[in-house]
Amino acid sequence: QMEGFLTKLGYESGKWQKRWFCLQGQTLSYSSAPRVKAKRVIWIDGSCEVHADPEPDTQIRMDALKKNMRILVPAHTLAITVKTRKEGMRTFYMMAESDQLRDAWAQAIQTAAQNAPSYSGGGLGQLGGMLGALQGMAQQMSGQSQAQRQQAGLQMAQSLASAFMQPQQQQQ
Repeated sequence: QMEGFLTKLGYESGKWQKRWFCLQGQTLSYSSAPRVKAKRVIWIDGSCEVHADPEPDTQIRMDALKKNMRILVPAHTLAITVKTRKEGMRTFYMMAESDQLRDAWAQAIQTAAQNAPSYSGGGLGQLGGMLGALQGMAQQMSGQSQAQRQQAGLQMAQSLASAFMQPQQQQQ
């Protein structure tokens, strides 16, 4: 687990924006400040590529921006390429305050990618079914208290994790 401020390149604006990042397990989320609802959650899996020091002063990859802009890579930059449902393969660029901090984030994200569970046993059909069930449970929780929603969310996460860990353990 790791959290702190990084400066992220905006996909739509092409501007560098300071964001609060939080890495927990296989999720990397960011928001405008600590304890504020996440603007986005990035799922880190085995297909994730982490580049701790893309070549400085080279052009930002085209999949990092919605518009065709010429932006150069600054110092202390971290690039993460992940597969997203919306954009397909997408590269996120984040800038740290120092090379040491950038390297610490890169190592933490690489470790999360290496530790990501294998979903090959469950298949996409099982994943779709589980996601449908989770959506139904989430709709049912709308009238519950925050504590009840947190408890139910924890139970859903544990169910999802155990469903996908079972096929992996059976293969070993």
